[in-house]
Amino acid sequence: MADRRFAGVGGMVRRLAAAGAGMLGTSANVGLVTLNALGYVYDVGPNSWRWTLLVCASPIGLAIIVWLFVPESRRWLAARNIDDHGKTGVTMATVFRPPLLRLTLIGIAVGTIPILGGWGATQWFIPWADKIGGAADPKAKALAGMMRSGGAVLGGLIGGWLANFGGRRLTYFFVSLCSLALGEYIYLSLTPKDPSFWGFVFVLGFISTIFFGWLPLYLPELFPTYARATGAGVSFNFGRILSAFGVLGTGAITAWFHEDYARAGSITTLVFGLGMIVILFAPDTTKRKLTD
Repeated sequence: MADRRFAGVGGMVRRLAAAGAGMLGTSANVGLVTLNALGYVYDVGPNSWRWTLLVCASPIGLAIIVWLFVPESRRWLAARNIDDHGKTGVTMATVFRPPLLRLTLIGIAVGTIPILGGWGATQWFIPWADKIGGAADPKAKALAGMMRSGGAVLGGLIGGWLANFGGRRLTYFFVSLCSLALGEYIYLSLTPKDPSFWGFVFVLGFISTIFFGWLPLYLPELFPTYARATGAGVSFNFGRILSAFGVLGTGAITAWFHEDYARAGSITTLVFGLGMIVILFAPDTTKRKLTD
């Protein structure tokens, strides 16, 4: 009877964890939908940078509320100063040394590919829509952003649930495969003039963002408690750093492809193929509990 009760509690915790991962995964895209909706209603041009930056800065209020009123995990507070060897303090160097080095490299790989893939597969929709349809429809770029981010809201929300339902590695593999196939179809077969373009942009936004409900569930499971926050943070944010180089190089990429956004998108979408390979070397944490 007791075993059954604890199993039920464990199952509920895992469902709540999946829901929490989905909320984390979808929150950024709620903001992007809001910003693109404002861009659809109000013209965004060279002189709009002040109000758009103020809108983008508004979540700092939520960050302050979380900092002041959301407590840290008691288990993490108890373990943060002690590692497996009895040493005090966990730094970034801790996760880049054995026995955590291999886990960190895997975490960086699985965390980087969705971010690079999301940038490479979807960032071209807005300038592409603006170039093809902007003269006739100046709101086309905002619509492209809304469709992509609208799909992403749903994808991030169910990512944690799918990771529980289908297993961590299998979910990651199939999301990579579907994102690759769908992205290549859009860039090689459609243009923003096609009525079906907008629906496919929504679907790619949905599928490619399932990763971001998956990552908040998988990355903490990859590391022991004492290094969990550091390991997950390093794994996820390395992808952001690499994507930043991609963003800085967008102008060079655009010039290289002579503003052929379809060709640029087709090439950069190939990063999802790496995801199908990398996940084969990652441990499956589907049945792992966040306890030590």
